[in-house]
Amino acid sequence: MPTSHSSRSSTSRPLPGIDRATLTPHLEAVMNTLDHAIPRGMHGGGVWSLSGEPHLRRVLADGVPYALDCRHGVQRDLDRCEDGGVVLGADPTRSSARALERGLGQVGGLGSGKHSLETQEVDHIHDDTTAAAFGLRPHQICVMSHCGSRGLSTESVRRIESRALARLRNRLHPGTPARAA
Repeated sequence: MPTSHSSRSSTSRPLPGIDRATLTPHLEAVMNTLDHAIPRGMHGGGVWSLSGEPHLRRVLADGVPYALDCRHGVQRDLDRCEDGGVVLGADPTRSSARALERGLGQVGGLGSGKHSLETQEVDHIHDDTTAAAFGLRPHQICVMSHCGSRGLSTESVRRIESRALARLRNRLHPGTPARAA
């Protein structure tokens, strides 16, 4: 059974009516606003203050539709999510206490490392039909984000890896005591 959260998410969204010429005079102000508005980094916090572990479990179980119910996002966000924004069969009770503790204050934050938020310009259209389907045109500005579920995901993956390695070690070397983590 899957855990209740996806480890990574990438999305790119065109900004209608905004092209390079429109953005350039305002670029520094826009970047400064994003810098101050978006929590990021290992301890950067999140944009959604949850009331506690039960609330986080609800986010994990009900996904994007629940976020929309709580006014975090718009219908367009859900429309662009895989699987309706929910991991079917997810069981948040299988998330460790440490994973939930780490994730509680980070919902809606960007993270660190390879997580990013970028403003990009459409330089060239290679396929007019696909570009039209995505609402893209030359010189249009888009915002692309790549993020993960941060501490929650890290702790969950560590737990799964530890169990898998223990099973593998037991298969390869039966009777060998497990090493302390």
